[in-house]
Amino acid sequence: MAKNVRIIWLSSGERIIGTVLDDNDVPLKYYKVTDPYVLKEMMTEQGLSYIPVGLSNKENEVINVNKSCVVIEPYEPIKELKDMYNTLISNIVVPNLKIIQ
Repeated sequence: MAKNVRIIWLSSGERIIGTVLDDNDVPLKYYKVTDPYVLKEMMTEQGLSYIPVGLSNKENEVINVNKSCVVIEPYEPIKELKDMYNTLISNIVVPNLKIIQ
């Protein structure tokens, strides 16, 4: 499972989910993100859903997101989005756990 999974909200209204790399060596104008996906919103019968659209066709490719284009600083996604992302970048399927009574 990926660590440091974050959502970055851009000024264009799009949201990127990915693994944000910590790079404390150099003050950067960019967030470095691996395995990025754009989260597209879609209304379904069950309510609001998200469709992940890949930004790269290479595994572990790093993209740079200019900080001047960011409206909301990277934040931790809800569990369902984090599980979806981890399923996308790995071959591990996170089971939907239900309590047996």
